[in-house]
Formats: sequence, C-alpha cells, structure tokens
Amino acid sequence: MKTLFVVGGLAVLAVSALPVRGGAGFATDRSVMGEGYWQLWNDDLQRKIDARIEQNRKADWTGDGFPSSVEVKVEQVDCDFKVGCNIFNFDQLGDDAQNAEYKAAFKPGGLFNAATLPFYWHAMEPVQGQIRYTSNERDDPAFWKSFLRGRSIVRHTDKDCPWEWRRPSPDRVVAFCETNGVAMHGHVIIYPLAHPKWVAQESSKEEAAKLYEKRVYDIALYYKDRIPQWDVVNESVNRSSSTANPNDDIFWNETVPTVPWDYTFNAFRLAERLFPPSVKLAINDCWHDPYTQFITSLLRRGAKIDIVGIQMHIFVDDHAYAISQGKPQVTNGTLWGPEDQMKMLGELDACAHRPIHLSEVTIPAPRSVKGISREKADAIQAQMVRDNFRLWFSWPSINRITYWNLVDNIGGEILCSGFYNRDMTKKPAYFALHRLVNEEWRTNLRAKASASGALSFRGFKGRYRLSWTGADGMPVTRIVELH
Repeated sequence: MKTLFVVGGLAVLAVSALPVRGGAGFATDRSVMGEGYWQLWNDDLQRKIDARIEQNRKADWTGDGFPSSVEVKVEQVDCDFKVGCNIFNFDQLGDDAQNAEYKAAFKPGGLFNAATLPFYWHAMEPVQGQIRYTSNERDDPAFWKSFLRGRSIVRHTDKDCPWEWRRPSPDRVVAFCETNGVAMHGHVIIYPLAHPKWVAQESSKEEAAKLYEKRVYDIALYYKDRIPQWDVVNESVNRSSSTANPNDDIFWNETVPTVPWDYTFNAFRLAERLFPPSVKLAINDCWHDPYTQFITSLLRRGAKIDIVGIQMHIFVDDHAYAISQGKPQVTNGTLWGPEDQMKMLGELDACAHRPIHLSEVTIPAPRSVKGISREKADAIQAQMVRDNFRLWFSWPSINRITYWNLVDNIGGEILCSGFYNRDMTKKPAYFALHRLVNEEWRTNLRAKASASGALSFRGFKGRYRLSWTGADGMPVTRIVELH
C-alpha cells in the first residue's frame, strides 16, 4: 500500500509495511505452540517489542542538494545490526550445489550479513610451529565429496572424522567474507578445550603461559585489523566459583591441568597491546551466576573488554518442546521465557555497559519428541526463531546475533537445528528469518524532495542507495549512512 505523508514539511511517498505474520514457507500457526507459550509471548509483549524496534533500530535522515521536487528511490543495501552464523562448513558439504547454497546464505539477499570464523588452536596449529592459515588438500571440495560419500551425519567424535571437519583454513573464508561484505568475527584465540595436544600436555603452567602468549602474538601479528572483532577467550569463567570471588582457576584443571592462572585477564591485556586499537575484543560464555561478577572484576582490573558475548543454546529436543509449551526450562544455563531473557540481558547491561553479542544460538526443531510430526517440529522451530529474534533485535545493547549451525546434523550434536535440512533444502525457520532480515527489518521506499531540494525519510539504521533521474535524463546515485 502506498501512502503520501509529510515529514518536516516534506512530502514522502512510501510503501507502508503492514504487520505481517510469516511469509513464503512460514506462517504462524498458534496450534503448534502450547497455550502457556502464547501467555508468555502475548500481544502486549509483541507491542512492546515493536515499540523498541521502532525506537532502537530506526532513525531519521535529512539531506539536501537534490533537484527540486524530484522523486527519489530509497533502497537499503545493508543494515547496521548484524545477523550472522558460524561459517564452519565452508565448501565441506560434499556437493557443489549444496556448497553454493551454503555460501548464498551469506551473500546479499540471503540470511546473513555477518559470520563467525573458526580459529580453534588445535586445527590451526596441530603441529607446533606449522600454523595453518592457508589451504591444504583437505580444504578442496573434492576431498569432502570423497569423504562424505554415503554418509548423512558426521560428528567430531567419529573416529575417522578428519580434524579439519568444520575447521576450514581461515584465509580462504576471510577472502570470501571480504569479497561479499560479510562482517567477520573470529572465534576463538584461547580456549583450553580446543588446545593442540602439544599445549595440553605441557609440563607446567609457566611453560603453558608462554605458549598462550605466543598464540595471541601469532594471531594479532598475522591478521592485524583485517578481522574487526575476536573472542579472546571462550567459556573461561569457573562456573563453580563464588560470585564474591569469580575466577578461571579451577574449571579446566581436571581436563587440562596446565592452564595458566588468571589466563583470561592476561590474554585480554596482551591482545589489547598487540591488536590495533580498532579491533574489538570480546569475552564469550553461557549464562551462570559468576559470569557478570567475573566480567565486572576483569573490567575493574583494566581488561579491554569491548563486547560481551552470551550463548543461547538449546541442545535437547525435549527442552525445545517444553519451551514451546510455555514451561520453565533451564537449558545450557539459560531460561528462555521472554521475561527471564530480559532480566538476564538487563543484568549484563548493568555489569558491563558494553554491546552484547548473542554469540551462539541453537534452536532445534524437536523432531525426536514422541508424537510430534516433522511438520509440527519444524513449525515450532520457525515460530521460536521469529519470536526470539524479534526480542533480541529490539534490545538496545544487542548489536549482533550469531546462529550456531546453518545446516541440520553437522554440529558436534545431532540436532535438526539448522535453517536448512542436510540436503540444503530450506526449512520453515529459513523463511521465518528471511522475512525478518530482508523484508520487515529493511526500508525501501520512494520519497519526494522539497522545492528547495531537501529530502527526509525514516528507516532502519544502515547504508542506503538513493537514486533519481537527473535533469539531463541520466540516472544519478548517492550512498548515505543512517545511524
């Protein structure tokens, strides 16, 4: 529907965005969710989410220098807010068409404008001193065609699974992201559970600390500011430590005895010194009691934490189904009721006063639950994607959401949590998210300049292409930023 309205005395012709539930391949069906779910995700909450989106994600733009009364086509070409996914199976699906579809999800018109790249130490430097930045033969799609022949599911724990599975060499993925304007996030520099054996078997904490320092040095020296933000550490806080004395001293000791004392703080201080100032440094963990106090302690001591990462994983189908029925369910340390989530986010805001990266999101279609059809399970996943992404998008301090697996049955766990089935056919969750990021959260309209050549419009924050026909009949284009 087209509407002519006035902003600051300027006539603006816009295509109005009426509230739409769903889209091609997805439509809300209240019957697939329990009544308890709808009591939590009620109309009043939805109106509050809409209001926060309007307040936090949109802005007004005004400029001059346009021909008098000219009609201008306003097209949003990118969004400030980042919606991403890990890109761990780059060229690894064993089929050229499936690999192309995987990459298309990160290109304009796909689902994502951001990606988390794998930098797990054990896969980057399996042999000490031989850092795997560039490709080898196992990064060739032909290798994975051969390996995956006859396999429908692959897990890290499979005895014959190559360690390069979901760990492609980073440089080729970096180049893809740069070519396609994908905002990159590096994951992770220091993570004891992903150390090479030669680090984990080090004889003393002091010697291990030297290896940690070299690891940060190697990454910072090689990439400099090419990757704009990094998880410096992952899941480092000792979850059994007290809130009065949160630390990273004990958590890993049983499995990796030589983790250095206070490695989180030291890694941040070293990363601050070695990376260019423009590079953002993030901490990343799941929700548990000591996390906020741990962050507060690190900041008080002078750690440069620019971004706070929080994980939102549902790793069990039964948990996903319980949430869809509105039942309280703690999964991976997190309650998924909207009010519970907002309380958690408020606590993160209060402790850190930093942007929040919703860093790892898993929402499975609960296909393994007895009595649930595949169609209903997929509809449950899609509805949970839509509602939760809207809540997260509306929250003012969240600036990035990263989904954790794009495709079903390719993670460490066996879950149908992707936006694609394993054969890369699109699930209802794909269409639910596509509708949000490419339609509901995009501004495209036509606006008319004033007689004096001024133009105004309101839209989602991001980059815009303004185009019109000049006095000579030739097309004219102007790129502007709306923040």
